[in-house]
Amino acid sequence: MDYGALCDRVLGLSGQVVTAAVLKGQQLVTAGAPKPGAPEPSREELERMLFQIPILVGIPKTNEKAVGQVGYVMVNHGGYNFYLFPMEQGHILAVAVLLPYAHEDLVSHILELLPQQQQQEK
Repeated sequence: MDYGALCDRVLGLSGQVVTAAVLKGQQLVTAGAPKPGAPEPSREELERMLFQIPILVGIPKTNEKAVGQVGYVMVNHGGYNFYLFPMEQGHILAVAVLLPYAHEDLVSHILELLPQQQQQEK
């Protein structure tokens, strides 16, 4: 999958989507160009976030056998919602969205963009 194109498509879904990036483990694979209003963490803060994101996704994934596949994890920080979408081969799509926006519409559009394999597992 072309992760750069995925990030660009996610950024194009709404003016409220200000950041889209794909990670693998604690490494940034690619990101779309951030929009105005995007969070601007320092290098140290970004490194901390990259360390934490796989943990935030990994914790609920431990319960998948009992309750089903994790579709996404959402974290709210003040005026932003951050979405973490687990993808194939340990990749994670991270999306920052400025409030307000239509939550269900945006999430459903993002899920439609994710690889077909993930959609079949839902």
